[in-house]
Amino acid sequence: MKRILIFIILISLIAIDIYSQCGCMSSMASGLLSPSTVNQAGTLRKGFLLLDLNTNYTTGNKEYSSTRIVPNVTVREFWNSTLNFNASYGITKKLTASIGANYVIQNNIKTYIFNYKSNGWNSAQIGAKYNLMFNPKDNYELTAMANLSIPLQSVDDTTYMYLQPTSGAVAYTAGLFYHKGFSNLNLDFFSSFSSTFWSSNKAKYQFGTIHSLTLGLTKPIIEQLSMGLTTNISYK
Repeated sequence: MKRILIFIILISLIAIDIYSQCGCMSSMASGLLSPSTVNQAGTLRKGFLLLDLNTNYTTGNKEYSSTRIVPNVTVREFWNSTLNFNASYGITKKLTASIGANYVIQNNIKTYIFNYKSNGWNSAQIGAKYNLMFNPKDNYELTAMANLSIPLQSVDDTTYMYLQPTSGAVAYTAGLFYHKGFSNLNLDFFSSFSSTFWSSNKAKYQFGTIHSLTLGLTKPIIEQLSMGLTTNISYK
């Protein structure tokens, strides 16, 4: 019987989002377009299972044109909270498969005219990771990642596109993951860079490509439980 190791990682995410399109708040698209779905574990040993449950909260009150802050004439404040789940399984020592799903707990927009609130399912994901380099002596790895995201709701109207809990579009993500362990400190450092490309949704709207850089640290609390802190920088 294969040994199965289950980790439940609760990660508090700090998101810094910079957008290049006019009219977007500093964090408006974080929960909608780029919820955290790729767990920070790299590839797993054959027969090992990893469960990753995390939540992220984003808020903002500034409006951008390119990277410049412009007078805010539409939205006064925005805040969003998303719950993310991912399950990964080591098929071979180099190949790991994963599935995941996201749920928007709350999506709140406060404008000068009205307040808007929504929640609901965002998307489901299927992905794979393949190890390119692994050095057990120095405790580091480099892994290629690929992910397909399928919306769990359709979007037929572009009027309130950023207010809805899902983009309604299929997304394709490719990237690289790097991990370095520090056994003397009992800490693990990880980083990943990925790019996400979108199809058009039913409203014939296509979101721009998102490039994301993630940096983080994790530390075991007990054998089956780790805690971590993650910083995510995204450019759209």
